[in-house]
Amino acid sequence: MQRQRLALVAMALLVAAAPTAPGVIAPGAAPAAPAIPQPRGPCDMGLTFFPPQSNNLPTGWSQAVQAAAGNTQSDQMMKIALAGYPIPQLYMAPLSVFTQVGGTVPIACVTGQNAAGAGVLTRPAAFTITWAVAGQGGQLGPFLKGSKQDPPANVTISFVPQLPDGDYCLQVRMDLIPGSGIVAVGAQEVAVPARAQSVLRSVCFYKLATRPQANITFHSCNSSFAVDLTGITPKPQLIRVRGQLRAA
Repeated sequence: MQRQRLALVAMALLVAAAPTAPGVIAPGAAPAAPAIPQPRGPCDMGLTFFPPQSNNLPTGWSQAVQAAAGNTQSDQMMKIALAGYPIPQLYMAPLSVFTQVGGTVPIACVTGQNAAGAGVLTRPAAFTITWAVAGQGGQLGPFLKGSKQDPPANVTISFVPQLPDGDYCLQVRMDLIPGSGIVAVGAQEVAVPARAQSVLRSVCFYKLATRPQANITFHSCNSSFAVDLTGITPKPQLIRVRGQLRAA
């Protein structure tokens, strides 16, 4: 009876390690980027993975699920487990004074000099997206409507179902094209930004389409029992909890 209980416990641990639905937050997940982002100056570029009119797939990448898991940063994603279906689709948009049409642009951002006053953005700067994961990638754009791109720009990873189970990180770089936007300063029109700007983010995920497996070996000596788990696939992840490592 005790041996049966040990077997049930061992199998329960394996079953618990597999995702119950596509896109669930991976155990022990943490944002791929630093939890506290570096301060962004008024002229600096940022990005968001939750632009208006977007619907990230799977739902583990949705703002509601990410927020419920403790992610309060719009430019980061906590690690999720992907089965491959639905096909992963991650939306993104730039955050910049050079992409908000009708918004004010400090003169310091236009001229690069510390000066008072502001202009108005009349044409948003164009941007491109370069992405890579698992040895594949590409460049998207240029996108010409700035932060109001409709529908928002997205990276679709159509080959995830064919990937072997394991850890992956999607590398995303967004670039503003110099001189592609226009700021009106009085009667003068100035091309912006004066220099290239870019932002890089990593979005990590765990591809797990099959249930974990392991070999179970029992050992007994008088009234003592032990169980060994070997050949575990996929390889268990380790997370650090209060200075100690444990299986995720």
